[in-house]
Amino acid sequence: MVTPTSSFGAQTTSQALPLLAADALRKIARDEKLKASVENDPLLSVIFKRAAERYIGGSTLPECIRTIRQINAQGHAASADYMGESTRDEAKAAIETAHFLELVAAIKAHALNCTISLDLSHIGLAVDPALGIANAARIAIAARAIGREVIISMEGSERTDAILAAHAELCRQFDHVGITLQARRLRTGADLQNALQQPGKIRLVKGAYDEPETLAHPRGSEGLSVAYRQHAETLLASGHACSIGTQDRQQLEWAHAFIRQQGLATDHIEFETLLGLGAAPAAQMRDLGYATRQYIVYGREWFMYVCHRIAEDPQRLFQALIDVVHGPDQP
Repeated sequence: MVTPTSSFGAQTTSQALPLLAADALRKIARDEKLKASVENDPLLSVIFKRAAERYIGGSTLPECIRTIRQINAQGHAASADYMGESTRDEAKAAIETAHFLELVAAIKAHALNCTISLDLSHIGLAVDPALGIANAARIAIAARAIGREVIISMEGSERTDAILAAHAELCRQFDHVGITLQARRLRTGADLQNALQQPGKIRLVKGAYDEPETLAHPRGSEGLSVAYRQHAETLLASGHACSIGTQDRQQLEWAHAFIRQQGLATDHIEFETLLGLGAAPAAQMRDLGYATRQYIVYGREWFMYVCHRIAEDPQRLFQALIDVVHGPDQP
């Protein structure tokens, strides 16, 4: 028996339902009211947190520090992000900025091999771009004092221009503030050329946000795979500090082959994977001699992040259901 759907054509029920669920997850991830309801509801938060635990480094800074130590012990650097975005008032943005400053202090205190990642809208960009830049500069100054980078994450397409403009402004003051670019976006080729003129590290990812096909390659499409490789090739060959963010074994194997074929230096290259999606890809690249990094998030605003992680691979929906019932440590 087949189940016809307008988005996915004729597919078996077992194929169609995870795809439909993943599509729904991408949409509800952007619903700020639903996000707040789930995270603040005593029952729902406990249920969904069991699925979230696989993908996050903890709810508190001490839990995050323990996770970073485990990552460092496995031979990988870390990049830590205190979860949150779309802060709507200046006072809250100041509080969230203070959390990032505490993270920087903890990295120093524990001598951790870890950089700082952040969403600019989390620290004020959605209130006023100047506020977001000022708060990011405070974090950048603290990170520079301990010899650590700050990497700005990319958000939805409605904020791309503001984020890139803020990054350019920060690069007038700092040479250790990087930017994340999403290969899915049709505009990324031009954005990458502009970013290569800035000093900070460039992190390339596929992109998890729900975007129209007028702005982005469809997920799972050949167009996206080709775009990712084209942008990665540009970065790898540029000599510019870069972080190739992917768990995709085929993309990793391609990147390694490209580096060897071109005889490229590797001191500017690292490969970055996400906590909770399996340790093998990072270990593979580490064993090949590359610098590797794991991206981790922590805090209580985990709903949107976890929705995106599950939606990236519809089969993770089944794993999430198992985690809700048995906990994330179960096979």
